[in-house]
Amino acid sequence: MSSAVLISLGSLYSQARSPHSAGSPDFDGNGTVGFSDFVLFAEAFGSGKGDAGYDARYDLDGNGAVGFGDFVIFASRFGDRVPVYGGDRDVLVALYEATDGPNWANNTNWLTEKDLSTWHGVGVHNGRVTALVLTDNNLSGTIPEKLGQLTYLAELSFFGNNLSGEIPSEISQLAKLGNLKLSGNQITSRIPKELGQLAN
Repeated sequence: MSSAVLISLGSLYSQARSPHSAGSPDFDGNGTVGFSDFVLFAEAFGSGKGDAGYDARYDLDGNGAVGFGDFVIFASRFGDRVPVYGGDRDVLVALYEATDGPNWANNTNWLTEKDLSTWHGVGVHNGRVTALVLTDNNLSGTIPEKLGQLTYLAELSFFGNNLSGEIPSEISQLAKLGNLKLSGNQITSRIPKELGQLAN
């Protein structure tokens, strides 16, 4: 194998181990990157955007096609244990996208594969998101309804940002919520009556 190929492979491997790699290679969500994930990956291999078999989950390098670079990333993670958060990570991604995450004052580790507890403002206990404190962090846009799916959330603070629109009534689904701070924004809607159901 030529030195140029070895250097190229080394570069791909280094990128694969980077914490800024795209999605998680634990495709089946069982907490381990293993053979069942490989089978799923193999079915999508060779597909690209616009193809019937293309699925962005397998496009780990985000270049629009499932190919060799994605395989290198997958292989580098084979056997790894991945924290299982249920849908909590998806909810956080939806929040990031709805509130202009790239322009937050601090978005450290957001959208990386690092443990959610290392994402700025996120608190985790026993594998579930329990706190979301993004005070004075330049959030703009609207609060996504998906937040109602963070069923273990006990603290939610978006104080001092530029959020607008309505307070989602879905927040009333957060049965463990005991601390809610939304003031200091541009929210003009009434407080949803459903929030009166929050016992804590």
